[in-house]
Amino acid sequence: MKAELITSERSKAVDVTAETVGLVESQTNILALNPYVEALDHKSYELAKKHRTSLVTGRVAVQKKTKELKALNLETKRAVDAEINERESYLISITKEAEDKQQAEVKRYEVEKEAIKLEKLRIEQERVSGIKAAMNESYLAIKNKAGSTDINELESLVQDLHIEVDKQRKELNFAEFIEDYTTHMYGLEASINESIFRLKEEERLKEQQEALLKEQEQLARDKAALDAEKEKIAAAKAKTGSVKKPVDKSDEPEAINSSDGYMDFIATPKSSERKYMKNVKVLFTHYGMEGGQEILRVYLEEDYDQADKDRSQLEDSTDKYVKLVEVEIYSK
Repeated sequence: MKAELITSERSKAVDVTAETVGLVESQTNILALNPYVEALDHKSYELAKKHRTSLVTGRVAVQKKTKELKALNLETKRAVDAEINERESYLISITKEAEDKQQAEVKRYEVEKEAIKLEKLRIEQERVSGIKAAMNESYLAIKNKAGSTDINELESLVQDLHIEVDKQRKELNFAEFIEDYTTHMYGLEASINESIFRLKEEERLKEQQEALLKEQEQLARDKAALDAEKEKIAAAKAKTGSVKKPVDKSDEPEAINSSDGYMDFIATPKSSERKYMKNVKVLFTHYGMEGGQEILRVYLEEDYDQADKDRSQLEDSTDKYVKLVEVEIYSK
């Protein structure tokens, strides 16, 4: 057999010690015959060179021998490597077929298991994608209506949102994502409620502004009516120098309502004893609205204390009044 031939002839390792035993003796003799020489003159210099040459020759001989041994050892190593490789191939071939067959079976099973794993992963991804798509659809069904500026529609939308959330939590369609869905929906509800609050506030401010405008318009009309009445009184006084005698209405309130588009007035005394007075001076008149009707109240000089008290109260109100109108009233 080739392997056996290599083993018997070339695969034995080189015995370095045996091959170099002669060199040990030669090197020892060279050292003994060539001691160290100090070069002091020409003769000692020549002797020193001779000893050096002998030492160098011994070293070169050793290097030559070791080079031969290395070459021999390399040849032996190659033979050993070849033998080992051949032996390795033989030993592997004993089980290689069984190994390949078993390896193929293991790979088949692993491929099959990997395919099953990938299929489960695909199914799971489809399930999650389907749930998230349904969640988004439910969310957008509410959100797309949240831009409305109608308060009633938005309030109804909040109710629809709660109904949808309760339905999904009951049916468990969104499985482990139900809490995420609920959080997003309630966040949307908060946004809608903010819109409702803003719209209500805008509506309240608008109504407040409209009411203020109406009040200002009414005050302007009231002032115009009062100015017209004052002009009417002044004209009547200038023309006749007097006014009609007050009508005895002691059982009626201290005011006369307007009628026929004109405003009458009466100087109301504190007691029924002063129904008719002459040369009475008016302190001030008050014009305003009471019970939805226009009222002109006249305070006489004798009613100074009450007039002063009422005037202080009127200054803190929105009613219109005229301070200290110097008018003399004569009865006929």
